[in-house]
Amino acid sequence: MSVLECMRGDCERVMCDRYSITYGYICDQCLGELKRKPYCNVSDFMMSMVTIGKKLEHNQWVDRIDDEFEEQC
Repeated sequence: MSVLECMRGDCERVMCDRYSITYGYICDQCLGELKRKPYCNVSDFMMSMVTIGKKLEHNQWVDRIDDEFEEQC
């Protein structure tokens, strides 16, 4: 029996029962997050990092924001 691993970014959930021939397996939590978005590119979503259900330390959060919004001056 093979492990049906969620194909989204860094998601580590297994035993996923939803499958796309284009994107592979997706877990219920990631699928729910995708459905709650008003619209997004599915390819971009599948490559994005999972944040729901994960706690980031304050410094990790600050680093993530600094990486996203680079200083231009």
